[in-house]
Amino acid sequence: MKERSKRRRAREIALTILYQIELRGDAPSEVIAANQETLQEDDGIPDFALELVGLVLQKRAELDAIIERYAERWAVQRMPIIDRNVLRIGLAELIFRQDIPPSVSINESVELAKEFGDPDESGKFVNGILGRFLTEREKETG
Repeated sequence: MKERSKRRRAREIALTILYQIELRGDAPSEVIAANQETLQEDDGIPDFALELVGLVLQKRAELDAIIERYAERWAVQRMPIIDRNVLRIGLAELIFRQDIPPSVSINESVELAKEFGDPDESGKFVNGILGRFLTEREKETG
């Protein structure tokens, strides 16, 4: 399997885990353990997925504040669970993973949003927020 497709699968797994944590209110360790068991035949949960989940959980308040700043007139808690978790993953990559080109992080987030969220709206919504964040960050850093 190509590296890119492995990363795509890892992002999907991270989104699934974050969705389950938020939807059911279960402890992250329980959700991870349950998914590890389910994915045992596929070599378990990829390290990249666990890293993304950890980053999102550790930095959630910071990520949510950024999302609210760029999602005009949208409170994070009123967004669909998929959209807000895709945004959290995308921002975590943009901020904390300098080894991933920003265009790849945004494109992968948009694809996740289209596949798992509203096929007509989620991709545009995620692209707009992540794009505005990246544009402003690039202006600030020169």
